[in-house]
Amino acid sequence: MRKSSQSQVAILLGFALATSGCQSQNAKQWWSSHHPAQASQESKEPLPPPQIEKKKANKKTKKSIFSKRKVDKAKHSNKTKSAAKATAYKERYDTEMATRQKTEGKADLQATPKKQKKSFRSAVNSWWNKQTPKKASPMVADLAAPSSKPAMPTRAEPAKNWWWDKDKADTGEFWRLKWWWGKEVFLPPGSDGLYVKGEQYYKEGSAKSLERARTLFEQAAKLGNKFAQGRLGEMYYLGNGVPQNDEIAASWFRMAAEQNLSSAQLMMGDLYLEGRGVPKDLRAAEGWYRLAAEQDNVDAIIRLGQFYENYSNERSDHLRAIDLYNRAIRLGAADGKYYLGHMYAHSDVLPRNYRKALQLYQEAGDAGFSDAWAEIGEMYLTGKGVHIDKAQAFHCFIKAAEAGSGKGAYDLAVMYEIGDWVKKDYKKALFWYRTAADYQYAYATFKLGEFYSLGLGVPVDYVIANYWYEIAAENDIIPAEVKLGDHYFIGRGYYRDPYQAWLHYCEAAKHRDPYAQFILSVMYMRGIGVPYSLEKAVYWYQLADKSSGSAVAKYRIGRMYQLGEGFEQNIEEAIRWYELSAKAGYAVAQNELGELYYKGTWVKRDYRKALVYFGKAAAQRFALAEYNMGMMYYNGWGVAENRHQALRWFEKAAKHHESEYAQFLMGEMYAEGLGVKKDRAQAYAWMSISADHRFENMQEELNKLLWGQPPTETARALALSKQYEAKYANRHLMEMEKY
Repeated sequence: MRKSSQSQVAILLGFALATSGCQSQNAKQWWSSHHPAQASQESKEPLPPPQIEKKKANKKTKKSIFSKRKVDKAKHSNKTKSAAKATAYKERYDTEMATRQKTEGKADLQATPKKQKKSFRSAVNSWWNKQTPKKASPMVADLAAPSSKPAMPTRAEPAKNWWWDKDKADTGEFWRLKWWWGKEVFLPPGSDGLYVKGEQYYKEGSAKSLERARTLFEQAAKLGNKFAQGRLGEMYYLGNGVPQNDEIAASWFRMAAEQNLSSAQLMMGDLYLEGRGVPKDLRAAEGWYRLAAEQDNVDAIIRLGQFYENYSNERSDHLRAIDLYNRAIRLGAADGKYYLGHMYAHSDVLPRNYRKALQLYQEAGDAGFSDAWAEIGEMYLTGKGVHIDKAQAFHCFIKAAEAGSGKGAYDLAVMYEIGDWVKKDYKKALFWYRTAADYQYAYATFKLGEFYSLGLGVPVDYVIANYWYEIAAENDIIPAEVKLGDHYFIGRGYYRDPYQAWLHYCEAAKHRDPYAQFILSVMYMRGIGVPYSLEKAVYWYQLADKSSGSAVAKYRIGRMYQLGEGFEQNIEEAIRWYELSAKAGYAVAQNELGELYYKGTWVKRDYRKALVYFGKAAAQRFALAEYNMGMMYYNGWGVAENRHQALRWFEKAAKHHESEYAQFLMGEMYAEGLGVKKDRAQAYAWMSISADHRFENMQEELNKLLWGQPPTETARALALSKQYEAKYANRHLMEMEKY
């Protein structure tokens, strides 16, 4: 039996060597010389065991008695022969493997035999696997030739004496092979197969599936699969199934980009442009965009055009952007028409062409690019290239929003918020802002924060407001950073935390927000949340003072001192900041100072100073200051009483769409004949605008004005009311109530 077992070892090991893809002439000669009958046989059925082995087996069953010395001698002889054969097999295999790796390179896959019970055959397989290098398998390398396509690789025909499971092979799940005597061997896929299987798990989207997808992508990426490398970069960039990490994302994108994967090159351009995971470098961004564009990646072509349009003031670069947009259009990109139209409508370097922009917007909108309809709506709203038509603008915004445009939904919300053409409706404005936020329009999230912070259409809720501000800040909306700083500084929706406020103010100050810079100056000057530093206080103050928005910022700080928000209430400090702002020409600060001196609540009443500050603000057509000037002349405060002059100021305020109180007083003066000839039609027209603003008992007053009037006067009153409604109140009744 010992000799029979050794013979079977020789047969199995010899077959494994011959069918392993080893093509050396010496191995073939060795096999044919030792087993001529088996070498010539082409049948797939297992060979019958030699007759001599049967005879020895029969002798064994008879329990014949031989001398112990003879048996031990035979055992020793068989062990020596078996060890010699095993050594020969190993030397031949190592020589053959070294030759193949030099000529063909490392194989993609590794053969892993199926686990079996303890048996003679499993012992042979175990010995064979120990001799096989872990990083390569010549058998599988012959069968699984790598493919350059992202789909399943094109596989070669299976070798002779192997059986191929085509159903499993098409799924890319594994390689399934069978020995000719029926043993199954399951082999892991190559890099392409790993990637395809990873994609299947990735599309499922569950946490468990994403984890398995990541593992498969990493295995494929280590084998050099560029698509797996790009997908790993995407997962880390978005934090999809893994912790978000821009540095790791950049490293995977770079590996794929260096293998000319255009989508990865595009992402590298974005990372360098934004400074995420890599230092911000505009030239590097341009280089990566250019590499991706050379492969006709439409997104990269458009991104490169935007780069030249937005980051250069050179005429040549803007002309280059036009060429790139036209190239994208030739490749069938509807958004290329949109961006080309946007350039014709908004360029500060090249002459604008609104007619061509409108044509391109319409073509892009018809092709399904919804933002194009929002741009058309803005052209009708502002009268650029077309006559002003707010009804047409409104319907364009509706069309854009219903097609999924965040910009269209945002513009629609603005119309409802300010009451432009439609009736002012904060709830509808809130609905469309939320819709725009759902469409990933970043500034809409800031507006949602404002609505909850100010209580517009909803109860005031600083916690929800801060939630939306945080989302906006994550999308680089700088006013949201300022609001978060204010709420931490004051303690709205958060526990008061000057240090957290300082962090948000610093982020806004880096983007040249003058208000944040002034606040930082005060915080360093007073040591609030940060150590006292006169040097830093002066630095931030000087930086903010040079900004174009410094006057507004100074007013806001004065307001905080006046109300005691963030700082201890200090009227003297508030007046100082108001005066700095007023000196810079900010009308709101001038009017605020006028009201302080007019009311005499915080300071000694001084009508003359109030009149001076009201006059400065009214000279800038600030409606509230014009109304205040009218009140000063109407009552004779700080100046001789003059009803005619008061009427003139009230009329200015009323025609600036802001002061409903001025419109009401205009109506009263026409009704009573104060400073002007009595005119009930004019009185009715002005007071009807105020009625729309919900003054108490206004409708009753309007009815009294028309009692006993001839039909001609009533008709004139109604006509004037309609005219003033359209011209000065700037609102119409809705044509379509469903909107």
